[in-house]
Amino acid sequence: MSISSPVDAGFQVRLEETQDLPVLPQLYAQALRIASDPEGDIQRLQEILQHDPSLTAHILKIANSAYYGFPNRIESLRTAIVMLGTLEIIRLLTAASALAAFPRQQLSADFDPIQFWYQSAACGEAAAFLRRKLNLQLSGDVYTGGLLHDIGKILLAARFQVEYDLCLRYARQQDIPLHIAEQRILGIDHASIGGLLALRWDLPVALVAMITHHMTPEKESYYPVEVSLVHLGNRIAKRFGETESDSHPIPLEEDPAWKVIAGQRWPDAIDVPGLIEASKVEVERSAEMMKSLLSD
Repeated sequence: MSISSPVDAGFQVRLEETQDLPVLPQLYAQALRIASDPEGDIQRLQEILQHDPSLTAHILKIANSAYYGFPNRIESLRTAIVMLGTLEIIRLLTAASALAAFPRQQLSADFDPIQFWYQSAACGEAAAFLRRKLNLQLSGDVYTGGLLHDIGKILLAARFQVEYDLCLRYARQQDIPLHIAEQRILGIDHASIGGLLALRWDLPVALVAMITHHMTPEKESYYPVEVSLVHLGNRIAKRFGETESDSHPIPLEEDPAWKVIAGQRWPDAIDVPGLIEASKVEVERSAEMMKSLLSD
């Protein structure tokens, strides 16, 4: 199969002009604003979430799953908010909202949504683990950035199935990474596509950066540490997960992104091999949340 030019030179224009792109629930934006406010009111957050019984049910389901392992059952949304905290609630709400935006029944036959969300959750967990372990103060939530880092892939599978299937076939036949196939065929890759969707969703700028540059952290100027954490979290998830292999030409232990993070901790040294090995448990743990979200 030989392709010398993009299948559609105007694909990015088509993408930007598409009117029926998936949307996040309006209450998500409201909840995000409350959670981001230092004076955010738990009562107000509860009132907003209660307007969507389905999302509330998802939150309670995960709060009572093995992912958290609370000894006593959580019966009310207010208790869940108090026990988990607003940041964790927003993370759960992000996951539930993203899943709702892309129904599994409406995706390309060649796309495996189960593997996709497992990989996404593992990336988020690994990135958040690195942040906690290194005690980094950041501008954005790297768990959410990791969870949504590949959102461009599922958008292609949901709204541009012909183009997505062509990219998948070309990547297999040429034995090249998918993002390179996307660039050759579409003139844009899933990371940039995800960034455009994040802008359409009016997500915080730091999240847009994490999604857009998770494969190319060296290109990010404003949020280099956040983007580097998601980039490394993605590679760690691929090493220890069972869904996707790591096609990066540089070994994980030698990835330049570690130097970006180390610059925030100088003169403290970073035990890269130790961090990678310790993150394996977090990758395995991430499956518990997705298992709860994806079960009927």
